[in-house]
Amino acid sequence: MSDQPEALRLAAELDCEKPYYNVSEEAAAELRRQHSEIEALKAERDALRADAERYRWLRDWKGATHDIVPTTGRYGDRAILCEELDAAIDAARSKA
Repeated sequence: MSDQPEALRLAAELDCEKPYYNVSEEAAAELRRQHSEIEALKAERDALRADAERYRWLRDWKGATHDIVPTTGRYGDRAILCEELDAAIDAARSKA
């Protein structure tokens, strides 16, 4: 069994089909393009997952999930609800 992705295997097989050269060449090229796009989407998914895990790590302070997050800011120390933090982040992102 090959580790080669199925789309690339089919593309290579289509490259060998000479009687239908034009159609198989286009199909092989399309399979390669789709494979490349899939790989790019997987990389983007992995980056987004890492961002989400980083955020969750911040919320899961000291290894335990809490309903509040301790903060220090210009108005002094206080605790905010995680829902407030989510809302503040969402509001800031919508203004960006």
